[in-house]
Amino acid sequence: MVFSLFKDPSLKFLAYFNEIDKKLDEILLQDKFIPYNEKLKFIAHGEYAISHFVTKHIILLKQLWEIRNEISHWIKIDGENLISPTKHAIKQIKKMRQAILYPYTAEYFVSDMFESCTFDTKLSDVATMLKRQKFVPIKSINLSYIGVCSYETIARYFIYKSQHWPEITVQDIPIQSFFEKNSWVSFQYVARTTTLFDIYSMFYDPHIKREILCISDTGKKWEQIRGIISSYDLATIAQLCFW
Repeated sequence: MVFSLFKDPSLKFLAYFNEIDKKLDEILLQDKFIPYNEKLKFIAHGEYAISHFVTKHIILLKQLWEIRNEISHWIKIDGENLISPTKHAIKQIKKMRQAILYPYTAEYFVSDMFESCTFDTKLSDVATMLKRQKFVPIKSINLSYIGVCSYETIARYFIYKSQHWPEITVQDIPIQSFFEKNSWVSFQYVARTTTLFDIYSMFYDPHIKREILCISDTGKKWEQIRGIISSYDLATIAQLCFW
């Protein structure tokens, strides 16, 4: 829909609102009519990826609904509304539409310069990589990913134990040190199109402890890792998604 065609702010507001309302139906998998406020309640009390966002902004979402009702049901003179949404109201619903319909994705954490290492990579080279990224994925002999290396890994096992820094390779590190706590179950892949709403929910899943999510093109474990999201990134995700 080309919103630039709507010079009337009321029509623009209604178009934005209808898109949000339709998206809520998609989230609830509903094709039957449900009152707007009921949709908000179902989502806020449910376990949807967007539940936290709706809960946080439920007052604003209800206020936008009230504005919509005023525009839709108010008296008109010669086909013109007697009331019109303010620029601030248009700005708020536009921002809400963007957040709900087009949320940030894992693409935000993807880097074309993201690097991996192998067992033959020298630890000094891994340290150089870690200046640009928080984690360095490690490939096994058959080039499948078997873990990640971080500054914590290096500090814990090598920096304070060895006097031969230039000669150390990843191969010298005990295999179990490649993994964060419980990461044998948390070393998981997500597609670069996965929304940050979904990723945020995955980290707070009470049934599975996750500390690292590896980003690949379609979420397959045999694909090249394009980036890594860790629990340390949750503050950034919250700022992007929940403002």
